[in-house]
Amino acid sequence: MNIYVLLKQIPVISDIKINPQTFTIDRSGAGSMANPSDLNALEAALNLKASLGGSVTVISMGNESNEVQLREAAAMGADKLVCISDPSFANADTLVTSKIIASAIRHLGPADIIFTGQFALDGATGQVSG
Repeated sequence: MNIYVLLKQIPVISDIKINPQTFTIDRSGAGSMANPSDLNALEAALNLKASLGGSVTVISMGNESNEVQLREAAAMGADKLVCISDPSFANADTLVTSKIIASAIRHLGPADIIFTGQFALDGATGQVSG
């Protein structure tokens, strides 16, 4: 069974500030963490793997700072880790992000099931997984 899990790196919520001019999240002083809902999805995927066998691949889109969250996924039991990274992806909206991740999955091989979190705490759109 080929199981994929989408994992998003988000800023530590207690560290973020809002830019008063643009009303956008200022991540510059914030640490990073794995989105909690995505970690729940990873746990569900690992439980399915334990029951039925297969391989769990975690996919995350971001930069080299994603390494910490991907290592956390490996420590939980993920078999493969994929970081999709390119400077041109910076500030991608949810539609572009979804297309990039879908393309990566097509490149990696067919999925039997894809696990996602409900939404990311930093945007709460729920559109990438929806």
